[in-house]
Amino acid sequence: MWSLLTRSFLYFNQDKRLRLIGKYFEIILSALVNAMGARAFSDLGMSPEEIEAFLQVVQKDIKDIRYHSYMEYIFWMGQKPE
Repeated sequence: MWSLLTRSFLYFNQDKRLRLIGKYFEIILSALVNAMGARAFSDLGMSPEEIEAFLQVVQKDIKDIRYHSYMEYIFWMGQKPE
C-alpha cells in the first residue's frame, strides 16, 4: 500500500508529530544543501568564499518561518506475509 501526501511541516502546525518531522526535515535539508551545494557551485566557477556566503543565506532562509513550504512525499507500508 502506498499513498501520496502533501503536508506542511512548519512549526505552526497543530500536530506535534508533524512539527517534529518538520524540525528533522530542516536539519536534513540544511545538511544536504551544505554537502551538495559546495560541489555544484564550485563547478559553476564560484570561489569558496562566495559559496560560503551563499550557503549562509540559504541556511538563514531554511530557518525562516515566514516561508510556508509544502512537500509531497510517497509513503510505503507493507506487512510481511505469514
